[in-house]
Amino acid sequence: MSEFVLPQAPGKFVLAAGQRIHYIEAGDKKAPALLLIHGLLDSIQAFRLVRDELAEHYHVFALDLPGHGYSERNPSFSMSLPDQAEVVVDFLKKVKVKSCRVLGHSMGGGIAIVLASRYPKLVKKLILASTISYPFNKPLKGKVALIPHLGQYVVRFLFNRYLITDYLQKEVYFDISCMSDEDTDIMWANFKAPESRMAMHRAILAIEDVDWLPAEARKIKAPTRIIWGEEDNAVPVALGYRLEADIPGARLDVFKRCGHMVLCENPAEVKRIAISFFSDEKKKT
Repeated sequence: MSEFVLPQAPGKFVLAAGQRIHYIEAGDKKAPALLLIHGLLDSIQAFRLVRDELAEHYHVFALDLPGHGYSERNPSFSMSLPDQAEVVVDFLKKVKVKSCRVLGHSMGGGIAIVLASRYPKLVKKLILASTISYPFNKPLKGKVALIPHLGQYVVRFLFNRYLITDYLQKEVYFDISCMSDEDTDIMWANFKAPESRMAMHRAILAIEDVDWLPAEARKIKAPTRIIWGEEDNAVPVALGYRLEADIPGARLDVFKRCGHMVLCENPAEVKRIAISFFSDEKKKT
């Protein structure tokens, strides 16, 4: 079987905080802006099942974070959540968005917490999906990556398509019928280059260092909805209940028979909640 080759980048590029960022833009430019932020090892592909319908209601922007998708792999970029948030802030400035609704998944949710906490005028409303937020006990594959020296070696040289597929099936998805070969091919194609592996290792270390993040969550003023899969083995749902308690006025929705990839395993409910929750103030922002 021939090796999968990534297709040409579907979107546009912009320089944000010194990083070359790939993004797609969809929907009516007069509609309220909605920013979609994906998680670790992922890309704009994460939102493929919800993006088009959201674009019927909002001016949607989805970006590939630094080190992910078609965006730049800069070896000097730290991949810390605050540094990634600064890239997102400058990205929004470059695309002339002054305020927006934000939907962040996993690591992208952690970045969204920083945005809402530190840039309250930028974030009108917030949905956090299966979000990095508190320290928690990692799956074995995640723990190995954290071991000094050995972890970097494992990520750079030993992680392969089989191990990524195994991780997705056992830790990320509850309903593996929602996991397509194309998704795995794209993820592996984005990960396998040496510079991509180095960026992923820095990102793994960054999401381990989240002791400071709950304090940021407690500062959030934007109306917030939290969604989570009850069977999430990657980021346990217990963190969702803690977030609901810590973010003033937040509401948590837990999806039955759903794992970490709520965007793929229950896209209909994600779209329903997002369109309803984001629906007011139907004017350009």
